[in-house]
Formats: sequence, structure tokens, C-alpha cells
Amino acid sequence: MSKTEKGMNVDPIRLWREWFQKSEKSWNEGLSQLLDDDQVAKSTGRYLQEAMHAQRMFTETMAKWLANVNFPSRSDVLALSDRVGKLEDTIAGLQVEIRHLRQALAKQAFANGADLHAVRPKRTKTPPKQK
Repeated sequence: MSKTEKGMNVDPIRLWREWFQKSEKSWNEGLSQLLDDDQVAKSTGRYLQEAMHAQRMFTETMAKWLANVNFPSRSDVLALSDRVGKLEDTIAGLQVEIRHLRQALAKQAFANGADLHAVRPKRTKTPPKQK
């Protein structure tokens, strides 16, 4: 077999898959050994606590700054969103109740024999007479 025929039998997807599996295995072993170390766990925990403290301080500082320039903070916007949501729910409930009341009134009027289209307010003004 010549060199060109051997090169044609190479499957790049298979080579990539093998490389990926070997690479993943070595990374997995290395990181497992690293994370099993107590010093790494303690330092990672300390780092996370400091990062959370910095985030909390940034949030408080930003809220104060926004209050000083009379802008709403994220918590203000979320509270307003909750209030608007409750108002929308209340309005939707009122719409449902009005629909039910209309249906009940229509059934009652129909049971009494009244024509729903004939029920109109009395005219208080007479139309002008045509010549």
C-alpha cells in the first residue's frame, strides 16, 4: 500500500473522538486530585465568601447611588412589578365577575320574557319634525 492509500483510510472524526476522550479523562483525574485537597477546598470556600461579600457591598452601594440620583433600584422595580401583577390579577377577577353577572342578568331577563334588545333608556328628547 502506498502512502496516499494509507492517508485515505484516516478518519478525522474517530481521531478527534479518541483525543477528546483521552483529554477528558486526564482533566477529570487532575481536577479530582486537586479538589480532594483540603487546602484547595478551604481557599475556594474563602474565595466564595469574599466574592459574596463584594457582591453584597456592590449591591448596597449601587442602591444608595441610585437613590441619590432618584432612580429606582432593582428591588424597587421588582416590588413594583409584583404590585402591577396583583392589580392585573384583581382586574381579571373583576372582569370574570362582571361577565358572570351579565350572564345571570340576561338569563333572568330571558326568564321574565323581556326582549334584551328592547330594554333601552327612555328618550327624553323628541326628534325634530321633518317638513
